[in-house]
Amino acid sequence: MKEESRDSSGKGWFGSHWGAISLCVIVVIALLLRTVFAYGISADSDFALSGGAGAQYHLHVIESILNGSYAIGADSAVNYPVGGHYVNPPLVDFIAAGIASFTSPSAALGGLNPVLGALTCIPVYLVAKEMFGRRTIAVVAALIFAFLPLPISSSVFSNGNEYTLAAFLVAFMSLFLVKAAKALDEDEGGKSAIINGILAGVFLGLSALTWNGFGVLIAVVGAALLLQIAVRRFGEKDMRQPFLVYALVMIIGIAMAAVYYLPAGLWDAVFSGPCLLTVLTLVFAAAFVAFGHKSWVITIPVLVVAFIAVIVAMYFAVPDLFSALVAGNSVYSGLLNDLVSNRVSMSNVAAYYGWLTMWLPICLAIYETYVFIRKDRSSLRLFTMVWLYMMFFAVWSSYGTAVAVGCVFGVASGAAIVKLVEYAKVADWFKEIRTSGLSKGLRKVLSPMPLATVLIVAFLVVVPNFVYALDAGVPNNDSSNVLYNGNTQYFIKTGEDYPLGEILKSQSGVEKDGAIASWVDYSYDAVAGGDFVSVTDTSGNGTSAVSHILLSEGSQGAIASMIMRIVLAHDINDFASDFNDPGVYSKIKTYREDCNALYDELRNNAAEYGNLKSDVSFENAMYFASVKCMTDSMSVVDLCRTYDNVCSRTGERISYVLLDPGMLPLQYNGGDNFSAMEYFADYSTDAYGAATEFYSFNPYYGYTIYTDSMYDTFLWKAFVGPSASEAGQSSSYSYLYALSTSDGTVAAVPEGMAGFQVSKWIVRYSPEKNPEADDWTYIDHDEAVSMQKKDGGVINYLSSYILYEYVGVGAASSVGGTVRSESGASVDGMLAELYVHDSLAGKQVLVSSDTVK
Repeated sequence: MKEESRDSSGKGWFGSHWGAISLCVIVVIALLLRTVFAYGISADSDFALSGGAGAQYHLHVIESILNGSYAIGADSAVNYPVGGHYVNPPLVDFIAAGIASFTSPSAALGGLNPVLGALTCIPVYLVAKEMFGRRTIAVVAALIFAFLPLPISSSVFSNGNEYTLAAFLVAFMSLFLVKAAKALDEDEGGKSAIINGILAGVFLGLSALTWNGFGVLIAVVGAALLLQIAVRRFGEKDMRQPFLVYALVMIIGIAMAAVYYLPAGLWDAVFSGPCLLTVLTLVFAAAFVAFGHKSWVITIPVLVVAFIAVIVAMYFAVPDLFSALVAGNSVYSGLLNDLVSNRVSMSNVAAYYGWLTMWLPICLAIYETYVFIRKDRSSLRLFTMVWLYMMFFAVWSSYGTAVAVGCVFGVASGAAIVKLVEYAKVADWFKEIRTSGLSKGLRKVLSPMPLATVLIVAFLVVVPNFVYALDAGVPNNDSSNVLYNGNTQYFIKTGEDYPLGEILKSQSGVEKDGAIASWVDYSYDAVAGGDFVSVTDTSGNGTSAVSHILLSEGSQGAIASMIMRIVLAHDINDFASDFNDPGVYSKIKTYREDCNALYDELRNNAAEYGNLKSDVSFENAMYFASVKCMTDSMSVVDLCRTYDNVCSRTGERISYVLLDPGMLPLQYNGGDNFSAMEYFADYSTDAYGAATEFYSFNPYYGYTIYTDSMYDTFLWKAFVGPSASEAGQSSSYSYLYALSTSDGTVAAVPEGMAGFQVSKWIVRYSPEKNPEADDWTYIDHDEAVSMQKKDGGVINYLSSYILYEYVGVGAASSVGGTVRSESGASVDGMLAELYVHDSLAGKQVLVSSDTVK
C-alpha cells in the first residue's frame, strides 16, 4: 500500500522528513508531560515513588536483585514465615536494577517509566503508518497518544509499576503483527511474513516477562489466527501460511513466558490459562487446516462439537483449569480472590482515554468490518478488525490491561479523526474561506459538515484531552496546582502526605528481629521502605493470621494468634515441650490432626465464639479454637513464655504490629479495611456487610454502632483504649466524632498492652480549633499532646499510625513482679503478679496474677 502524495507537505528535505521531525517533537512533549510536574516532588524526597503497593513491590525486587537475595519465584520477605512468591515477572526489575548500578534503586525505577512512556509514541506512529499507509495518520496517532491521560499518569516520573514497559512492548508486538499481515497479502510464499511473525512472538514473550496479564495478548493472536484461516478456507485459499505465521507468534511467546512462570511456581496463579488457550487454539486450528480439503459442511460441525466436548469435560473434570481458561488466572490467594474486582467501569475508561477518543476504536472497527465485507478481503484488513475489537474490549478487564493496550486508542483515534476530516473536506473548506471575500467567507464558515467536524474535533477531542493530559501529569500531592482536577490520579509517597513512611523510617538502621503484622496494603511498604519482613503480601497470603491478631481479645488473644501463625507453618509435633500448659498443647494437637474434633468444638460451643460463618475454613477454625483454648487456660505470662519458646525453637518471630487509620469501621461504605478483616476471619455479616459480632450500621444515617466485642479486641484496645461508656460517651458514634477532633477532653489512651510497647505513634494535629483540610499535619503523638496543652488546637486520633513492638516478659525495663501471700505478707510462692510498664500513663500496671508453686 503506497503512501498518498498529499502526505508530503512541501518539497525538498523537510517534505520528505516532516513525519520523523514531528515524531521527535511529539516524543519530547510526551517526556515533558511525564516529568515536569512530578520530578521535583519525587526527587526532593530521595526519589519517592508513586504507583501504590505495586511500586513498592518492584522496589523490593530490585533491592533483592542488587543484594543477591533474589530467587526465581520465592520471596521469603512476605507471607512470613511460610514465604511467598514473586507474582510479577522480573524484566522491568532487571532493567531497573541495571540502571540502579549507577544511581539509587528508586531513582532508577521512577526514572525509567517516563522515558519508556515517551518512546512508546514511536511504535504507535509505526503501527498507524503500517496499518493505514499514511504519515498523516501516523503523526496524529502519536500526538494523540502523547496526550492520553492514562498513559501519562501511569508513566510519570516516580511511577514504579510494570505497565508502561508492557505498553511499549505490546505496541511493538502489534507493529510486527501488522507487518506480518501485510506480508501475507504481498508475498504469499515468502519469508517476510515468517520473519515478522517471529519478531512479534519475541515481543509477545517479552511482554509476558513484564506483565502477568499477558493472556489477553494470546487471545488477540489466537482470534486473528482462527479468523484468518476461516476466511481463507471459505475463499478457497491456502491456509498453511497464516497458520504457520500466527502459530510461531503464539509458540514463541508462550515458550518465553514458560521460562519464568514454570520455575517460579506460578502455573495456577498466572500461566495455566494462557498456556491452555495456546494449546487448544493451535490444536483445533491445525485440525482445521489439516482437513481443509474436506467439505466444510462436515469439518466445521465436527470440530465445533469436539471443542464443546473438551470444554464440558474440563468443566467437570478440571474446574480450576476451566476457570483459568474462561475467566483468566488470578494471582490472589484464597478469599482475597473473591473480594478483588479488576473490572474497569465506563467512567474510568472515559477518564483514562477521553470522552470521545475512548469510543473511536470500536467505531473504526465497525467501519473496517464494513469495508472488509464489501470490498477488501485482505489479511491486513482482517487483522486490523480483530486488533481493534479485541484490544478495545480487553481494556475493560483491568487497570493493567487498560494501560498495556493503550496504543489502540492512539492508532484508532488518529485514523478515525483524519478519515473524518478528509471525508468532511475540512482542508478544502479552510482554503475556500481563506480565498473568498468577507461576505462569501462568512457563508462558507456555516457549511454544516466541515463546521461540525471542526467543532467535534476541537471541543470533544483537543480541548478535553489537552486538559486531561495536563491534569494527568500533576500528582495528588500538588492538588493546589491550578491544573489539578483529579480526573486521573496518582500519589507520590513522600513527606506529610505519607506518614507511614515516617513510621517505617523511624526503624531504619535498627536490626529487625522478627516480622511485622500489617494489613495487605502496606506489605511491601514495610518490606521495601523499612527493611521488615511481612506476615501478609498483596496477593492475600497471611490475611487470616493478621485478622485474628487484630480481632482477638486484647494482647492475650494477639499473642496466642501469633503463636498459632508460627505453629501452623510447622509440624505440630515439634512443639510438645514449648507450651507451658501441656493440656493446652494436647488440645491444639488434637484440633490440628482431627478435623471432626475441631469443628465439633466450634459447633458445640458456638455461643462462645461469636457470630461466625457456617462454613469456617480450617485455618480460621484452628485460630478460633486454639486461641480460645490458650486464653482460657493460660495467663499472659504463660502466653509470652510459650511464644518465646516457639520463636526460639523455629527461629521465627512476629515482633511488630502496625495499626493504621483504615482499620476501624466508621460508616457504611466508608472504605475501611475492617470489612475485609472480618471476611478473612470468617465472621458472619448482615445484609449491609457488617460483622454483627463487632458492630452494626445505623440504617438511616449509616454510622457504626459498636458492640462490647469490638471494645475487647486488640485493635481497639491498642488503637484507642477505653470503650465509649468508659470514656463517658453516650454512644460509639459520639465517641468516634469526639476522637476525630479531640480538644483534649477526650483522647485515645491505649491500654497497657501486656507483652507489647509502643514503638512509634503518629497522629494528625491542627493548631486551629475548626481546621480546614490544609490545616492538619502528622506529628509524633507526644509532641502533639504537648503542643495542644500549650497552644490549643485539635488532634484526630482516628488518623493515627501506631507501631507496636512485642517485648514479652523478658525485658527488665518493661516487666516487674512481686510475690506475696493473700494476706499481704511476702512469701516464697502463693501469688505472682505481673506488672507491665505503661509508657503512656508513666506507671506500672497490673496485668496478671498467678499462683506460684
